[in-house]
Amino acid sequence: MKDSTIQILQNSMSCLHQVIKINTQIGLHGNFLDVLALSFNLLNMSNNELIQLQQRQDALSCHSVGLVIQQCSALLWMVLEYASTQMEQASVDTLADIYLHTHYLARSISGMSPTT
Repeated sequence: MKDSTIQILQNSMSCLHQVIKINTQIGLHGNFLDVLALSFNLLNMSNNELIQLQQRQDALSCHSVGLVIQQCSALLWMVLEYASTQMEQASVDTLADIYLHTHYLARSISGMSPTT
């Protein structure tokens, strides 16, 4: 597992945390905030698992983490699709970037062995 993969995931978590904070302040509908919080928790869980995978050689777990990140990406897309009009443009842009990073990260993690 490359350190850059974990760094991308951690950067996405940091950006998502800021989006949640900003949109809590502006009053985004609670269900969308819940979905964003769930996405953050999925990324955090994936981050912790990837750190542990650096120490183990477990391709199945690596693939599973990729699937979790893929689900997170789908949740982010749903928020973008249905709540983007309720959010400020900077948050929409940030969420779109996080979506793209998680989408491609999930695909790359699912296809890599823990040592690559």
